[in-house]
Order: sequence, then C-alpha cells, then structure tokens
Amino acid sequence: MDVEDFKKATIPQLVLPSKDEPADAVEAYKKELILHPNEAVKTKSCIEVYDNMVHGWMAARAQLADEEARKGYERGYGQVVAFFGDNL
Repeated sequence: MDVEDFKKATIPQLVLPSKDEPADAVEAYKKELILHPNEAVKTKSCIEVYDNMVHGWMAARAQLADEEARKGYERGYGQVVAFFGDNL
C-alpha cells in the first residue's frame, strides 16, 4: 500500500486491507481519503480493515474451512459486488 498511488486516484477506491498490512500505511490512506481533492473519490471510496483476516484473505490464502474466515470472505465479496454496483 502506497499512499502516493492513492493520491493520484481519479475514481472511487475499495480498499479492504488485512491485519497484516502496515497500520501506518492504512492510516495514511484514511487520512488521504478525507483530504482527497476529487469529490467522487472522497465520497464513494471505502477503506475498511479486516483485522481478523490474513494477507491474501480474498484470494489464494482464503481460509474457507474456518467459519469466521469464511464469513469475512463472504462479507468482503459482498462489499465488492455492492461497490461495483454503485460505481459502474
């Protein structure tokens, strides 16, 4: 996660970091979102930390045999579907 990339965003972003992402980088993203000059990016973006999930929780490292992890996985993909529905 590099906040310099986020500063250049011109479209809304959905950022769902795990507990393994650096907390300072996540906080920098959150601060930049509040200050972002693009109103669409500011109002339609979402940053939510999944603090009980491991890095890669929505892909190859998904722990679907674990009930709590599977619920987080399903909720995360629900957010993705809703985000695309709202922004495409």
